[in-house]
Amino acid sequence: MTIARLALSLVLIFALLVTAGADETVGYRVAGDYLEACACRLVCPCDLGEDAAAMKGCQATYAWHIEKGRYGDVGLDGLTIIGMILKPEKNTNAALGKMEWGLYLDENADAKQRAALEAVFRANAGTQFGTLQGPKFVPIAFAKKATDADGLADEYLLEIKNTLSLKTAMFKNEEGKRTVRMNSPGAFVPALYYAKAVQHTYHDKDWKTSWDFAGRQAFYGKFDYAR
Repeated sequence: MTIARLALSLVLIFALLVTAGADETVGYRVAGDYLEACACRLVCPCDLGEDAAAMKGCQATYAWHIEKGRYGDVGLDGLTIIGMILKPEKNTNAALGKMEWGLYLDENADAKQRAALEAVFRANAGTQFGTLQGPKFVPIAFAKKATDADGLADEYLLEIKNTLSLKTAMFKNEEGKRTVRMNSPGAFVPALYYAKAVQHTYHDKDWKTSWDFAGRQAFYGKFDYAR
């Protein structure tokens, strides 16, 4: 290697290190709709069940649809992040930091937005997985119906064409109030509202994972992350 090439390599390495360090200090705030659905039959015992540590087989979909958000000076309004637990290794708490996840990012995002979305995802979910597949940049459809004054909906729809189809329906108690679990250990949001996955199918041949969890547990809520 010539001196010129060595010097150029050192400059590039330094630039990468500076960029990585800067990313860790970039301020952001993202807020919007949170959605998750998993393999558990109703009601999901992962966080609170006495036998949770002995469970095996947890796979799940997690989605964050950003209503309002910025990462530094990069706007993120209207974009969606989807994380998937691909390998059924115990439940989420028992397998913390050991799981294999897959990441899908909204194809509508430009290069800066894609980098920002991944950084936000890693900042808030990075402790969950040991291996991360992706990201894949895909068309993500997100919709909700019958929204109340708090922005919570009776029905949520999430789709990646030919890959993921998730439709949830919420639960209410006898008084018509939404059923909610508060401050669960390991939860991504403080208030997890109970729902049923009316439809929850997934297939990704690249990542050798598929399932049909219709009729099983789902949750929804609002997220607000900042740094």
